[in-house]
Amino acid sequence: MPKPIGGLTTLLVILMFMVAAVSPRNGISQRTEDPQPITVRGSIWDNACAKAGSHGKMMPAMHAKDVKECTLACVAKGDELVLFDSDDRIIYRLDAQDKAKEYAGQTVTIRGSYDRATGILHVDSIDAVS
Repeated sequence: MPKPIGGLTTLLVILMFMVAAVSPRNGISQRTEDPQPITVRGSIWDNACAKAGSHGKMMPAMHAKDVKECTLACVAKGDELVLFDSDDRIIYRLDAQDKAKEYAGQTVTIRGSYDRATGILHVDSIDAVS
C-alpha cells in the first residue's frame, strides 16, 4: 500500500509546478511592467554615433559637414535613429523613426512612455529645444 505524501513534500511538489508554469522555456510569457510615462531631453542621433558618444569618426567617413548630415548618412546606410542623452550617456531606441527624422542632429524634448522590457521609447511628441 502506498504511503501518504507528507505536508512538506506536497508543498515542494506544488511549488515545482508553479515555477514550471511561468518558465520562459514553455512558451508562457512572464508579466512585464506597463510602459512608464517619461519626458526626456537629448539629441536625435544615429545609434552608431550615440554608442561612440561622438560623430568624430563618422563625419569624415560620411563626408558630412555637420551632425545632421552625419546622422542622416548613417541612417541611410541602415542605422536607426535614437535619442542620446549625453549627460547621462543613455541611448533610447525610438519607435517613431519617421517623426524623429525631421529632428536629426537636433536637441529635443520627447514626451512618451518607456517600455523597460523592450527598451523602446514610444514617442507621443517631439519638440526642438532652442
